[in-house]
Amino acid sequence: MATPELDEALRRFYDQVESPRRGERVSNLAASWAAAAWGGALVAVCAAALTIFSLVEPSPREAVTQEVWTHFLNLDVPVVETDSFVALDQALERLDFRLTPPRLPLAFSLKGGKHCSLDGRVAAQAILEDDAGRAHALYVTRATDRLRQLPAESVATPGGRVRIWSEGQLFYALASPVIEGAQP
Repeated sequence: MATPELDEALRRFYDQVESPRRGERVSNLAASWAAAAWGGALVAVCAAALTIFSLVEPSPREAVTQEVWTHFLNLDVPVVETDSFVALDQALERLDFRLTPPRLPLAFSLKGGKHCSLDGRVAAQAILEDDAGRAHALYVTRATDRLRQLPAESVATPGGRVRIWSEGQLFYALASPVIEGAQP
């Protein structure tokens, strides 16, 4: 049974005894707490950085070009095989616009197309072929205010380029593979 006299006697005894192990335990405990504090701080900083980066949205230009390039990388056999934009427009009944071919600087032949989406809207994916037999994909959708604000430009992607522009009420994006010696 503990009494105040016994507690006092024990306290005086241990205050007079110098034990290196007791000091080691205290310093090890302090080092452990310091390491835990730094580790916790590092975890908090990493969590904050991940949260911030996950909240940062890509710019509209980046979002559209990434979406177009992803569609192009998954280019599949056209649902509608045709060499006519008029026939493709008639076959793609879900379009809420008249599919008209854009003015393109190079000669392409239409191989067909299908429905897809672009910037959250229904779009047409027209599969084109150049003179060398390389596949390209033209994406067409109704130009929203957001899409109209994007400047006409050619954006490099890993393995190719995406050219974006608007003509009248339509927004176009042309995805092309890297072509050696071609102008960007």
